[in-house]
Parts: sequence; C-alpha cells; structure tokens
Amino acid sequence: MPLTTLTPSRCGGRWLPVFGQYAHQNLIKKKKAMKNLLWVVLALLFFLFAACTKNVSIEEKNKDAVRNWFDECWNKHNLNAYERYFALEFVTAIGQNYDEFKQFITTVLSAFPDIQYTIDVVRAEGDKVATRWTVRATHRGEFMGIAATGKQVTMTGINISRHKNGKYVKDWGNWDLFGLIEQLKTETPMK
Repeated sequence: MPLTTLTPSRCGGRWLPVFGQYAHQNLIKKKKAMKNLLWVVLALLFFLFAACTKNVSIEEKNKDAVRNWFDECWNKHNLNAYERYFALEFVTAIGQNYDEFKQFITTVLSAFPDIQYTIDVVRAEGDKVATRWTVRATHRGEFMGIAATGKQVTMTGINISRHKNGKYVKDWGNWDLFGLIEQLKTETPMK
C-alpha cells in the first residue's frame, strides 16, 4: 500500500497515511513518556535540592550558634545573650542544668576576666556540632579552690553539642583540666 493511501485513525477519527498512522501514534506516545519522565526527574531534583538545602541550613545555623555563643558569652562576657543560645531543657553530660551551667560560666569569668576563646575547628552533622577550641586567660580570681595567681594560662578542649531550634539542648565537653591546674600551681604570690 502506498504511503499516500489514507485510512481512518484509531485515535480521534483523523485520516492518516496507513504506515504513518502507527509512526505518528508511537511518536505521540514517546513524546508523552519523555515529558512525564522529564517531570519525574525535575521533581526528584527539586526534592533532593530541598532536602540538601534544609540539612545544610540547619547545620550552618547550629555552627553559627556555636560561634556566636563563644564570641558573645565567653569573649565579650555578655551573659545576657545566654538565653538566645541555650534551651531551658539544656543539660551537660555531667548533669549541669540550664541555671547551673550559667553559674559555672559566671564563676569562670570571675576567675579569668580576660578569657578569650578561639575556635580552631567546628563541624556539624545533623543536629550535632563538634567544636575544638583553645582558651587563653589570666588567673585573677579563685578557681576550684586555687587562689588567684596572676598566671597566663592556655587550655584546649572539645565540645560536642546537640541543638534544637538553633539552641543548645545537650553538651558533652572534654577539656584539659589537669593541664590547667598544673599551670596554676605556683609558689609565687600574685603580682
């Protein structure tokens, strides 16, 4: 049968060439399948991008909270900022609650009024942030039963914290307390 012979099509009653009829229907089906596939791929890319963006933004938000907390509360001695960074249900690994930890910070700031923290490394995954820090300070007040020595001290530590809604809810800290005590031991009075 020549290509120019027309017969009624099965879809829509249109007249199409006999051989072209099947080719045309297959072309339409392929176009629809490609269009549907494109929409599926675009939807998957959108959801993947949205999920990645959400995780990155939460992690970045938590890392920023840690950086800002160290800067505002420790380095600038602004305890009024404490509420911005700590949830009321906050607890440390050794059981200090929200108020007890705030009191600990006050004690440290009294003993080391020029304390300065430097964040060496900060990493986040999900709701947890790991921070390695170095602190430098001068011992100007009683700390852990040791009278002021006037000595400059340096100490390092690591904290792993869990965050919820941008605030600390749990903290596991490991710092070189033994090294700090060794630096504070003195036989000479404060200058």
